[in-house]
Amino acid sequence: MRVKNKIAILTDTNSGLSPEQADAHGMHEIIEALKLDRKTRFADQKVAIRAAYSGDPEIGETWRNELQAAFPDLLIEKDPLSVSIACHTGDGALGVGIMQDIW
Repeated sequence: MRVKNKIAILTDTNSGLSPEQADAHGMHEIIEALKLDRKTRFADQKVAIRAAYSGDPEIGETWRNELQAAFPDLLIEKDPLSVSIACHTGDGALGVGIMQDIW
């Protein structure tokens, strides 16, 4: 399998950014990485993008909305992270996956 992980840890430590700015900056970087993957690794393929979150469903919906705005031609759905991941990340973790859509 050719699985490449992109992990972004958003923190205000030593970044000079407030937590809100760090979150927005991190979301932007992840969205830009997804756009690049779509243009290169998934060129000429139908793709699906799914958002993931832990904790408050409103945070997950906000993340899904950010992704939907960046990819208006796709239907972005969201799911809570599994307990085996969320127990390590805690509340407020965000994730996203891009994959070939086989449906």
